[in-house]
Amino acid sequence: VLHGPVTGGVREVEMTIGRKKQTRRCMEVTRKKSGERFTVWESAALGAMFDEIAERGEGPEVYIRYEGLGKAKTDQNPPKLFTVAIKA
Repeated sequence: VLHGPVTGGVREVEMTIGRKKQTRRCMEVTRKKSGERFTVWESAALGAMFDEIAERGEGPEVYIRYEGLGKAKTDQNPPKLFTVAIKA
């Protein structure tokens, strides 16, 4: 579980994956209890949260809990499942 304020707004980072260059989004979240800082990378399951934080900017508290892997579709990797909340 990661719970705390967004301390680094959403930013885009160019990465080389295989031979292709891709742009991926990430943001920094500071854990409320310990003060540790984490970089959270966007995934399909976290896309809506990233869109919301991109609009609001730094400051809102987020709650992210990894729930494990879902059921894989044919010829695909299983999706990562998360429970996500943004404090209003």
